[in-house]
Amino acid sequence: LTESLPDLAAEGFDAAVWLWAPSRANSAKWSARLLAHNERILVASPSYIAMHGEPASINDLAHHECLAVHESDDRGSSWLLTHSSNVMHNIKINGALSSNSGELVRDWCVQGKGIMLRSLWDVSKLLGTGELVRVLPEYAMKDANIQWLAPFRPHTPLRVSLLRDYLAEAFRKAPWLVEPQTKRPSRTKASQRSSPS
Repeated sequence: LTESLPDLAAEGFDAAVWLWAPSRANSAKWSARLLAHNERILVASPSYIAMHGEPASINDLAHHECLAVHESDDRGSSWLLTHSSNVMHNIKINGALSSNSGELVRDWCVQGKGIMLRSLWDVSKLLGTGELVRVLPEYAMKDANIQWLAPFRPHTPLRVSLLRDYLAEAFRKAPWLVEPQTKRPSRTKASQRSSPS
Protein backbone atom coordinates (compact mmCIF):
# COMPACT_ATOMS: atom_id res chain seq x y z
CA LEU A 1 0.00 0.00 0.00
CA THR A 2 1.25 3.45 -0.84
CA GLU A 3 -0.06 7.00 -1.09
CA SER A 4 2.18 7.80 -4.06
CA LEU A 5 1.48 6.24 -7.43
CA PRO A 6 4.66 4.48 -8.62
CA ASP A 7 5.84 4.25 -12.19
CA LEU A 8 3.91 1.03 -12.75
CA ALA A 9 5.85 -0.25 -15.74
CA ALA A 10 9.33 0.68 -14.50
CA GLU A 11 8.73 -0.86 -11.08
CA GLY A 12 7.19 -4.07 -12.41
CA PHE A 13 3.58 -3.61 -11.31
CA ASP A 14 0.81 -5.26 -13.31
CA ALA A 15 -1.75 -2.67 -12.20
CA ALA A 16 -2.96 -0.50 -9.35
CA VAL A 17 -6.30 0.26 -7.72
CA TRP A 18 -6.10 4.00 -7.27
CA LEU A 19 -8.20 6.77 -5.82
CA TRP A 20 -8.41 9.70 -8.25
CA ALA A 21 -7.73 9.74 -11.95
CA PRO A 22 -4.13 9.94 -13.18
CA SER A 23 -2.80 13.37 -13.96
CA ARG A 24 -2.99 14.45 -17.58
CA ALA A 25 0.79 14.61 -17.72
CA ASN A 26 1.07 10.88 -16.96
CA SER A 27 -2.18 9.54 -18.39
CA ALA A 28 -0.48 8.45 -21.63
CA LYS A 29 1.55 5.89 -19.65
CA TRP A 30 -1.49 3.97 -18.40
CA SER A 31 -4.66 2.24 -19.39
CA ALA A 32 -7.40 3.41 -17.00
CA ARG A 33 -10.81 1.98 -16.15
CA LEU A 34 -13.35 3.47 -13.78
CA LEU A 35 -14.21 0.92 -11.08
CA ALA A 36 -16.60 2.98 -8.95
CA HIS A 37 -17.85 6.49 -8.50
CA ASN A 38 -16.84 8.21 -5.29
CA GLU A 39 -16.58 11.76 -4.00
CA ARG A 40 -15.28 13.61 -0.99
CA ILE A 41 -17.99 15.09 1.19
CA LEU A 42 -18.22 17.41 4.20
CA VAL A 43 -19.03 15.72 7.49
CA ALA A 44 -19.09 16.56 11.19
CA SER A 45 -20.10 14.85 14.41
CA PRO A 46 -23.45 15.59 16.06
CA SER A 47 -21.57 16.88 19.11
CA TYR A 48 -19.67 19.44 16.99
CA ILE A 49 -22.89 20.66 15.38
CA ALA A 50 -24.63 20.89 18.75
CA MET A 51 -21.82 23.07 20.09
CA HIS A 52 -20.92 25.18 17.05
CA GLY A 53 -23.99 25.04 14.82
CA GLU A 54 -24.27 23.78 11.26
CA PRO A 55 -22.92 25.91 8.39
CA ALA A 56 -25.74 27.21 6.24
CA SER A 57 -23.47 28.15 3.31
CA ILE A 58 -19.92 27.46 2.18
CA ASN A 59 -18.98 30.99 3.31
CA ASP A 60 -19.79 29.89 6.87
CA LEU A 61 -16.88 27.42 6.73
CA ALA A 62 -14.51 30.34 7.36
CA HIS A 63 -15.99 30.58 10.87
CA HIS A 64 -15.70 26.86 11.68
CA GLU A 65 -12.92 24.54 12.75
CA CYS A 66 -12.02 22.71 9.54
CA LEU A 67 -9.82 19.63 9.79
CA ALA A 68 -7.29 19.55 6.96
CA VAL A 69 -5.56 16.51 5.48
CA HIS A 70 -2.26 17.52 3.88
CA GLU A 71 -1.38 14.89 1.28
CA SER A 72 2.09 14.58 -0.28
CA ASP A 73 3.65 18.06 -0.39
CA ASP A 74 0.27 19.81 -0.34
CA ARG A 75 0.24 22.46 2.37
CA GLY A 76 -2.70 24.42 1.06
CA SER A 77 -5.62 25.25 3.28
CA SER A 78 -8.45 25.38 0.79
CA TRP A 79 -11.12 23.00 -0.50
CA LEU A 80 -12.21 22.96 -4.15
CA LEU A 81 -15.91 22.18 -3.81
CA THR A 82 -18.42 21.63 -6.58
CA HIS A 83 -22.06 22.57 -6.10
CA SER A 84 -24.77 20.22 -7.37
CA SER A 85 -25.27 22.76 -10.18
CA ASN A 86 -21.64 22.03 -11.26
CA VAL A 87 -20.37 25.45 -10.14
CA MET A 88 -16.93 25.16 -8.50
CA HIS A 89 -15.83 27.12 -5.43
CA ASN A 90 -12.32 27.39 -3.99
CA ILE A 91 -12.93 27.82 -0.26
CA LYS A 92 -10.26 28.97 2.17
CA ILE A 93 -10.48 27.03 5.41
CA ASN A 94 -9.29 27.63 8.95
CA GLY A 95 -8.62 25.28 11.82
CA ALA A 96 -6.15 24.49 14.54
CA LEU A 97 -5.71 20.83 13.57
CA SER A 98 -4.26 19.27 10.44
CA SER A 99 -2.40 16.06 9.67
CA ASN A 100 -0.97 14.02 6.80
CA SER A 101 -2.95 11.04 8.17
CA GLY A 102 -6.52 10.89 6.90
CA GLU A 103 -7.37 8.27 9.52
CA LEU A 104 -6.26 10.57 12.35
CA VAL A 105 -8.29 13.47 10.93
CA ARG A 106 -11.30 11.14 10.68
CA ASP A 107 -10.88 10.24 14.37
CA TRP A 108 -10.70 13.92 15.30
CA CYS A 109 -13.91 14.53 13.38
CA VAL A 110 -15.73 11.73 15.22
CA GLN A 111 -14.50 13.25 18.50
CA GLY A 112 -16.19 16.54 17.62
CA LYS A 113 -13.10 18.59 16.84
CA GLY A 114 -14.25 20.02 13.50
CA ILE A 115 -15.64 19.62 9.99
CA MET A 116 -13.83 17.26 7.64
CA LEU A 117 -13.71 16.67 3.87
CA ARG A 118 -13.43 12.90 3.39
CA SER A 119 -14.17 10.21 0.81
CA LEU A 120 -17.71 8.89 0.97
CA TRP A 121 -16.46 5.29 0.89
CA ASP A 122 -14.47 5.95 4.06
CA VAL A 123 -17.25 7.57 6.11
CA SER A 124 -20.35 5.73 4.85
CA LYS A 125 -20.44 3.40 7.87
CA LEU A 126 -20.02 6.32 10.28
CA LEU A 127 -22.91 8.09 8.54
CA GLY A 128 -24.96 4.92 8.98
CA THR A 129 -24.30 4.72 12.71
CA GLY A 130 -24.92 8.44 13.21
CA GLU A 131 -21.39 9.07 14.48
CA LEU A 132 -21.04 11.56 11.63
CA VAL A 133 -23.59 13.56 9.65
CA ARG A 134 -23.21 15.22 6.29
CA VAL A 135 -23.13 19.01 6.21
CA LEU A 136 -23.71 21.20 3.14
CA PRO A 137 -24.83 18.09 1.20
CA GLU A 138 -25.15 20.04 -2.05
CA TYR A 139 -21.35 20.40 -2.14
CA ALA A 140 -18.65 17.78 -2.75
CA MET A 141 -15.17 17.36 -4.16
CA LYS A 142 -15.59 15.27 -7.31
CA ASP A 143 -12.01 14.03 -7.73
CA ALA A 144 -12.06 10.75 -5.82
CA ASN A 145 -13.35 8.07 -8.21
CA ILE A 146 -11.79 4.62 -7.81
CA GLN A 147 -9.72 3.68 -10.85
CA TRP A 148 -7.95 0.65 -12.24
CA LEU A 149 -4.62 1.74 -13.71
CA ALA A 150 -2.33 -0.50 -15.71
CA PRO A 151 0.77 0.26 -17.78
CA PHE A 152 0.23 0.08 -21.51
CA ARG A 153 1.38 -3.23 -22.99
CA PRO A 154 0.73 -5.03 -26.28
CA HIS A 155 -0.95 -8.00 -24.59
CA THR A 156 -2.53 -8.05 -21.11
CA PRO A 157 -1.89 -11.32 -19.23
CA LEU A 158 -5.06 -13.29 -18.53
CA ARG A 159 -4.50 -13.16 -14.76
CA VAL A 160 -4.49 -9.35 -14.93
CA SER A 161 -7.60 -9.03 -17.07
CA LEU A 162 -9.43 -11.53 -14.82
CA LEU A 163 -8.56 -9.49 -11.73
CA ARG A 164 -9.62 -6.25 -13.45
CA ASP A 165 -12.99 -7.70 -14.43
CA TYR A 166 -13.51 -9.22 -10.98
CA LEU A 167 -12.84 -5.89 -9.26
CA ALA A 168 -15.11 -4.04 -11.69
CA GLU A 169 -17.97 -6.39 -10.78
CA ALA A 170 -17.19 -6.25 -7.06
CA PHE A 171 -17.23 -2.44 -7.06
CA ARG A 172 -20.27 -2.18 -9.36
CA LYS A 173 -22.73 -2.05 -6.43
CA ALA A 174 -20.58 0.07 -4.14
CA PRO A 175 -22.45 0.31 -0.81
CA TRP A 176 -21.16 3.82 -0.12
CA LEU A 177 -23.11 5.17 -3.10
CA VAL A 178 -26.36 4.72 -1.16
CA GLU A 179 -26.20 7.18 1.69
CA PRO A 180 -28.01 5.99 4.83
CA GLN A 181 -30.79 8.05 6.34
CA THR A 182 -29.55 9.17 9.74
CA LYS A 183 -31.20 11.23 12.41
CA ARG A 184 -29.67 14.68 12.36
CA PRO A 185 -29.30 16.88 15.41
CA SER A 186 -31.96 19.55 15.63
CA ARG A 187 -30.88 23.02 14.59
CA THR A 188 -31.85 25.54 17.24
CA LYS A 189 -31.15 29.24 17.19
CA ALA A 190 -28.90 28.81 20.21
CA SER A 191 -26.72 26.27 18.44
CA GLN A 192 -26.58 27.94 15.03
CA ARG A 193 -23.75 30.23 14.14
CA SER A 194 -24.78 33.42 12.44
CA SER A 195 -23.77 33.92 8.82
CA PRO A 196 -21.70 37.02 8.08
CA SER A 197 -23.67 39.83 6.48
